[in-house]
Amino acid sequence: MAAGIDWLARLVWMRGAAAITAWGLAALIVASWTPNIRGQFLVQKQWPLATVAKFLHSQMGTNDVIVTGWTVGFTLEQFFDHPEKCIVQPHKYLPKFANRLDAPVRGRVFYVTGPGFPNGRTAPVQHFGQAEVTTYSGKTARELLQQMERRSAASNRGPRVCAVSE
Repeated sequence: MAAGIDWLARLVWMRGAAAITAWGLAALIVASWTPNIRGQFLVQKQWPLATVAKFLHSQMGTNDVIVTGWTVGFTLEQFFDHPEKCIVQPHKYLPKFANRLDAPVRGRVFYVTGPGFPNGRTAPVQHFGQAEVTTYSGKTARELLQQMERRSAASNRGPRVCAVSE
């Protein structure tokens, strides 16, 4: 980059203008990068997904799964050796139980989302800045999905997870 600035500065024929051009270009580049760098630090502070990943590593068992949206899941993938085995999007995870609601479920579900509203939730929730990890467990798929439904109904954020009939 410095060589490019130097080359461009040499193209300017006026004496003294080369230094001004070089310094001006360097200042322009730094000024345009500064908001991006600040934004990345702000995202790390508000969405500390590295901390979330450490928490998940410490809590997850063999049959546990992480359910989250694409964006958060894509970012969390970098912290897991085999993310395709443990990170799933809701629209891919929930149909697994559609026809087997009374079948036993092995493992827990760690649902990673943005902050919700705690009204009516009974599942344990861990808060990490703007990220929230809710842990669901149930003996059957019906119990598990009903807990997830309560979270969706209470949060009023986005579409309902699923509808479970009694």
